[in-house]
Amino acid sequence: MKKTLLTFLSFICFVTLIQAQLVSVDKAELSFNVSATDTDIKAEFIVTNNSDQELSLLWSRDDNSIPAGWITWMCDNNLCYGPGLSACPDDKANIVAPNETMLVQYHVNPNGIEQNASIPLTITSLEFPDSTLLELTTNLSFATSIDDVQEDAISIYPNPSADYFRVYHDDRIQSLALYSIVGKPVKTFDYANGKSYHIALLPDGMYLVRFYDNKKDVIKTMRLSKRSS
Repeated sequence: MKKTLLTFLSFICFVTLIQAQLVSVDKAELSFNVSATDTDIKAEFIVTNNSDQELSLLWSRDDNSIPAGWITWMCDNNLCYGPGLSACPDDKANIVAPNETMLVQYHVNPNGIEQNASIPLTITSLEFPDSTLLELTTNLSFATSIDDVQEDAISIYPNPSADYFRVYHDDRIQSLALYSIVGKPVKTFDYANGKSYHIALLPDGMYLVRFYDNKKDVIKTMRLSKRSS
């Protein structure tokens, strides 16, 4: 059955101000509707130093709340930091004079994985190490709109798998591809109903399986666990 699937990400950044006498933020809430295939969703906050002294501002995020497979990175007044860094180093603190600002950009690439998340981001300073100056919570939720369509029935089995996997078919599938959990291409397959897709030679771990239609558009992304025993 032909069907059209439109997937949008409701991206809400909720900000709670803890110590307004020291800092403030330009927007208390940010909301975006974007395609699930977007690769750079950006939340931008401008933090103002309301005090009468220079502040050395730091940010940190809780990576435990980020779904596996998502790619995130941060930018501030000084640098952009890759996914491996969850907090601004003390020696790279953003020096902000009274009435001046710090730009904080939080970037998200869901990598085709549709999973809701709430990701805390905290602003602190070297001058007040025991105090949280600002708490920002980024809420991301996927909403799916379906026109004249039954619910997507694509599934993978067995999963986990040691040697091969098969796909419970969907008539839109033209091809599928395997990616590492950070989005690096691993292997591609032409789709055929009832076909076995062999993965015995791949290292154990978590992979992403992306299904494509005849226009090379992504239909769905699923996780596959490769286990030898």
